[in-house]
Amino acid sequence: MRGPSTLSCVRILALPRRNFGRRILRYFRTVLTVVALLIFACGQMMRFLPLVQSRRNVRRLFTSKSLREQRGIYEKVWNHRRWKLAFRILLSRCTLKMVYGKAFVDAVPSHFAEQMKQRVDEAFTQHLLSDNPYLWQTFRSTYPQKQSGLPLYLQKENHVIVKEELSKMQVGIADAAIYLEAQKPHSIGFFALSNILEITSDPYSRRLMRAVFRAAKPEAKVCMRSIFPFNENRMQQAFADVKTHFDWLPASDFERRDRSFFCKNIRVLRVLSP
Repeated sequence: MRGPSTLSCVRILALPRRNFGRRILRYFRTVLTVVALLIFACGQMMRFLPLVQSRRNVRRLFTSKSLREQRGIYEKVWNHRRWKLAFRILLSRCTLKMVYGKAFVDAVPSHFAEQMKQRVDEAFTQHLLSDNPYLWQTFRSTYPQKQSGLPLYLQKENHVIVKEELSKMQVGIADAAIYLEAQKPHSIGFFALSNILEITSDPYSRRLMRAVFRAAKPEAKVCMRSIFPFNENRMQQAFADVKTHFDWLPASDFERRDRSFFCKNIRVLRVLSP
């Protein structure tokens, strides 16, 4: 006979409030929050989000009619003790090491949890949720109804372009440097390197940049996104073999169009003609 599911156990512990003293109840809530966040770190956030935020509060925030209303709900209803505790636990070095490994954790800057909490606060108080499909996916496992809240490839006005270009798309799983080394020289016009350079070794970063510049067309653009602030010493190492073959471009346009609330560090370069 199978035992109760995790959710059943959660209900058993959470329901009979009148039988627990305040300290006992607070203890169990904290324990459940820790369990929920560890599972959240493994990609199961939606199932256990109610342990940190009630479904009613999630619905209230995501159905706000204005930015002012949204900001008020977040500051008064969402931003409570357990929500703040979530970031300290979820983004602690101990939790990150269990999920992502030592190499990733070694690259994590100090005060990382505080930085991420600040970015989330900004996302919820400075930008309308109805226009951000990624926050909807993260917290509600769906997309908003309005077209402007969908990813670009799902918006009706772009369906024709997507259909026309779909046959040209290639999807593959490969090491980035090995893949680019196998491409024809001067054959690629744009590179999106997301969350790569911040966790790779210096030798690999240099190899990857050599492969990028070998495959790049003249005037090709390379957009780099990072969840961490860029480490200048590591960036210098990565570009040590190609430093005279590019110039930096303003990243403001890319930052404006990027709706991620985590990967806010963006740099863009242009490959110069040989």
